[in-house]
Amino acid sequence: MKTAIPEKDKDFSIIRKDANNYFERDEFAFLLDQIIRKYIDNNNKELENIEKLNFIVKYNPYYKDPKYSNKIDCDLFDSFDLNRIDKDFIEDFKNILAI
Repeated sequence: MKTAIPEKDKDFSIIRKDANNYFERDEFAFLLDQIIRKYIDNNNKELENIEKLNFIVKYNPYYKDPKYSNKIDCDLFDSFDLNRIDKDFIEDFKNILAI
């Protein structure tokens, strides 16, 4: 089993156990997803579609790492103004994905 701390370096301290549990449950990815969602919700009117997409694609591991594909919640995209999708947005989207 893969852990954040190599087996040879493990000691049974509470901190090391907690760090491994946190890593194994992917709590960091979950918390990061929640923070990004909250930020987008709180700033929805001020953020352009491309800014929202940039946060999602660059910083949210659920939409970046294939191992989280079962945790994707498409409700996050409800905040997008689909009436404002134009050629510039599509080009920006392609550029973000190319990074």
